[in-house]
Order: sequence, then structure tokens, then C-alpha cells
Amino acid sequence: ESGDTKYPLSKMLTFAWNGITAFSTTPIRAVLMAGIITLCIACAFVAYSFYSYFKGQVVPGWTSTLLTIAFFSALQMISLGIIGEYIGKIYIEVKQRPLFIVEKKLGK
Repeated sequence: ESGDTKYPLSKMLTFAWNGITAFSTTPIRAVLMAGIITLCIACAFVAYSFYSYFKGQVVPGWTSTLLTIAFFSALQMISLGIIGEYIGKIYIEVKQRPLFIVEKKLGK
């Protein structure tokens, strides 16, 4: 009835991504939260791997490899999230948007 869209899917996805990232630091916070969740999972792996190690149910080297990968993966994600928070705050400050916009003055 109104015609077809002139925007292909790639342009629409780019437009949506710009809309999400231009006004919010939520994706950056999602990385930080993912890092914290990964750290919690790494702590659970620590408990499980020590339990398995002391029971003697592991292949030699498995415990140290698992713990190293889990810990440093979580540490990297948390570090990226913290750096991203700083960059997000700088970005919001640099835009210098007003706190509010006065649409219409009333009275004198």
C-alpha cells in the first residue's frame, strides 16, 4: 500500500546498531557483566577441578590448563569492561549534550 522500503537489511542493521550504541553504554556494561559471570564460572571450575584432582580422576595437566584459561579469560573480559566504562563516560562527556531542552518559554 505504501510501497517497498528502500533500505536493504544491511543498512537497517547498521542504523539499528548506531541507534543502540550512540545513546547508551549498555553494550559496554554487558561485557563487564559477562566478565563477572565468567569469573563466577571460573570459581566453580576451581572447586570442581580441585575436587577432581584430589579424587584422582583427571588427566595430568588438565587442572592447571583449565584454571589458567578460565581465570585469564574472566580477567580480560572484566578489564575490557572497565576500560569500556571509562571510554563510554568520556564519549558521553565529549558530546556535550544539554541535560534538557527547553521547548517553549512561558511568561517573561
